[in-house]
Amino acid sequence: MATSKKQTFVWWVEHPDHTVAVVVADNWEQATIEAAKWWEVPWGKVVAQCTEQKKEPLMRGMCCECGAKVWNSGNVRVRCGKCEAVARDNELNKKYQNMRYYASMHSK
Repeated sequence: MATSKKQTFVWWVEHPDHTVAVVVADNWEQATIEAAKWWEVPWGKVVAQCTEQKKEPLMRGMCCECGAKVWNSGNVRVRCGKCEAVARDNELNKKYQNMRYYASMHSK
């Protein structure tokens, strides 16, 4: 009997307080854990509001954003360096925007 190999997917995970996280996982639960790691927040605080925007089979060696070839050293990357830098910058901007918004609600 042949064993079937698990298929790995690229997940686009959304959350109202964060940008879209693009992560590699075998299932939805692992995708939410990886997204929380990418957002650098505790998983338990974000899991209830996470939604799946899109799911595609993993294409190794190709950036899922711009389609450029990605040369990596064993670890699975879904974005090229340029797209990852832009996504990190957008996430930081969203984080600080939320911080300013909540601070303005509690100003004296």
